[in-house]
This record gives sequence, structure tokens and C-alpha cells, in this order.
Amino acid sequence: MRRIVCFLIVFLMFLEISSAFARKKDFYTVQDLKRIFTSAVRHKLYWIHGKFLLEKFSVEPEAFKIPKKATYRVMFFSTPKIGSTCALIRFFDSRGKRIATLRVWGYVEAEVPVVVALKPIRARTIIHEDDVGLRLRPLSRLPRDIIFKKAYVIGKEAKVSLRPGTIIRMSYVEMPVIVKRNQQVSIIAQDRYLVVRAKGKALENGRRGQVIRVMNVDSKKVIWAKVISPSEVEVTF
Repeated sequence: MRRIVCFLIVFLMFLEISSAFARKKDFYTVQDLKRIFTSAVRHKLYWIHGKFLLEKFSVEPEAFKIPKKATYRVMFFSTPKIGSTCALIRFFDSRGKRIATLRVWGYVEAEVPVVVALKPIRARTIIHEDDVGLRLRPLSRLPRDIIFKKAYVIGKEAKVSLRPGTIIRMSYVEMPVIVKRNQQVSIIAQDRYLVVRAKGKALENGRRGQVIRVMNVDSKKVIWAKVISPSEVEVTF
């Protein structure tokens, strides 16, 4: 008899817990609000490709009971950003009548892939594909001139020495020198209808797109010309 009574007590407790759990599933929880808030921020910051993290979160009022069947709308106080962001979440019944408003605050972080050095890179050396890789780093702690794509740095020259793990910034790399001082080059002068070529001598080092001093070998005249290839410079007239 005692076993039957104990069994009934345990069974009734199980039913009560199951019922309470079922009732809880029918209402929004703080975890639900976190997902709603994070999703809304991610939607607004669609250009950020990375992993969004909600580091801190709070709700006012703390006590709320809103059925899951209610629809909602998120309204931000200002443009969402990485860092501190506030919003109102308004809930509506099936007829569109507002039934509750919650004020939520969160500190949002995003981990984004940035280019880092994988091995020591000496200054004034060309960066190769196996020298760099992508690693996730917190966006709020990154400088503004970070690089998100490996293709931007491969083939460029390191302006400074870089240790493994260093986040590579745009100010750390530049186009390599492709025309060297005293090198023989072909001077190309052109307009819409005419192209003229002459032999020249570079008077200084030059990178692609850079304007350098070049001497015309025949006339000995020094001109300014733009580097367009390892053996050619261009002037316009």
C-alpha cells in the first residue's frame, strides 16, 4: 500500500512539473528575447560578416508573461551598432492590439575574419599566400584600417616586420617596387589617335600606378611618368 501511495505522489509531481513546463513553453522567455534582439541587430548590420555575440542583456520590466502566439515588432532607439544598443519590443494579439511593451538593452559584439600573419614576415619582403590567414577577432577592438580579404595583401610588400598573429593593417603593406632606379624602360606617350614610344631610364624606384621621374635617353629630357608595368611608363598629352 505504501508503495502505491509513493508511486501516486511521484506520478502527480511528474504531472505537475510536466504541466508547468508545458505552460512555460507557451510564453516568451528571456532566452527568446535574446534571440529576437540579436536577430534584429544582425539584420540591421547585414554588411558585417561574422559571428554575433550578445555579451550582456537586460529586460524591463523583469517580470513579464507574454504568450508565444503574440506577434512582435522591434524598434531601436537609434541606429544599432556593435556595442551598447537599446530597443523596444512591442507585442500584439491576433487582432493587432498591443498587449505589452518591453524595453531591452544589450551589449553586442561581432567576431569577424581578419587577415593575420601566420609566420614571421620581414620588412620589405613580398607577402605570399601561405604567409597569411583569416582569424576571428572582436570587431569593437579592431583598428579601422584592418583587412578582411587575403587577396588584398598577397603580392604586396610588407612595410614593417610582422610577427605571427599580428593583425595586418592597410598601413602595414604597399605595392611592391616593379621599376628600379637606373632601369631601362619604355616611355609610352599617347592620346586618342596616336601612340609614341621612346627609350627611357628610370631615375627612381617606382610602384605600379606611381608617378616617377624618367629621363628620355635620346633627348636627355627628364619627365614625369606613371609606372604601368615592370618595363613601361606612361605619359599623356
